[in-house]
Amino acid sequence: MNYMKLKYIALQIIIITFAVLLSNSCTNAPEFYHSDEQKYYSICQQSDTVQGVLIYNPDDLTQICNIEFVDSLLMIFTNRNDSMIMVYNTHSDSIVSHFGRYGNARNELLDYIGFCQFDKSVDNQLLMRIQDENRKKIITYNIASSIEKGELVYQNSFKYDIPRSNVDRYRCYYRGENDYLIHLGLSGDGDARDEFIYPPAIIGPINMNTQVSVYPHIVSGDKRFLRYAYNIMSQISPDHQKIAEAHGNIGVVTIYDIASGRTVEIKNEDSYDFEYIDALGRIEDDSKYDKLLICTTGFNVSEKYIAICQDGKLSMNEMDMINKYSPIVCIFDWNGKLISHFVTRESIVQVAINDGERCLYGVDCNGNVYRYKFEILANS
Repeated sequence: MNYMKLKYIALQIIIITFAVLLSNSCTNAPEFYHSDEQKYYSICQQSDTVQGVLIYNPDDLTQICNIEFVDSLLMIFTNRNDSMIMVYNTHSDSIVSHFGRYGNARNELLDYIGFCQFDKSVDNQLLMRIQDENRKKIITYNIASSIEKGELVYQNSFKYDIPRSNVDRYRCYYRGENDYLIHLGLSGDGDARDEFIYPPAIIGPINMNTQVSVYPHIVSGDKRFLRYAYNIMSQISPDHQKIAEAHGNIGVVTIYDIASGRTVEIKNEDSYDFEYIDALGRIEDDSKYDKLLICTTGFNVSEKYIAICQDGKLSMNEMDMINKYSPIVCIFDWNGKLISHFVTRESIVQVAINDGERCLYGVDCNGNVYRYKFEILANS
């Protein structure tokens, strides 16, 4: 065998070897979810069961839409057209003010409050910022003055832009004067009848040239299924430096560092992954919803912590049983470390964190508000 033939064979071996390595690399690459760092946890031992202290019991006409904790105040957002915001002082254990009327005036609200941000003004006044999707504005209200006057006090507003059309869900996060981020859900080109082709992403700030996403591709499924597959809850940290997002139907929390774009995955080892979600999406009938689980219900962040209420047992077809479940509450720090967990006797579905007193406030399916003390794990 001459030298040229040996050289040709050697070259072919190199090409084939490279092709195999490349194929393996592509096969092993995460197709639907990829973070820069992975952290895993498992609740392998029985968590303590904690009974909450009832602090607020609404009347039959009041439905609680959300809660948030700021300073020493628990903000309770309701569906009452004359008291859409109630302020509970945790030092005095009492409602100290209620305000917020439904209407079109500058000091009225067009919709119930499911999400808001709190900040301080330059003179240390407590401010609340609400996303107005109809007008594409962030509207700021002075809560300190509102408590004093017993009516909602308008401060200012600014407009924001959505960089894509056909966006399923989004949140606009204020980060300073004329500075904001958009957390986009699934989106596509054209109108709402078109397919989703863009995965969830964080866009911004200001010039919208920066984009961070942990979703290389969208899983299989029709629009209804995709909305469950990407049922994402997100919140920004009070210092505007990080965003955390939790999935309603998969046991994953993602932390985004806004400055660096670096992402940290916090994965429940007992939960399925996105490949499983993709396989479910290929099932043509509704039997897939028997296998799609309700993983996370409540979600909230504070300066120090991230809290979730998780189940992972009930399926989407058992949603009407959610008022009978007892969730496991997991609390993480902003580095993604599990620092506390416990089971609540009450079926809470919304939470708010009080860092200073290590308290968690929870709303159950009937609108009752409870307080829970949590302990930091010994190895944290």
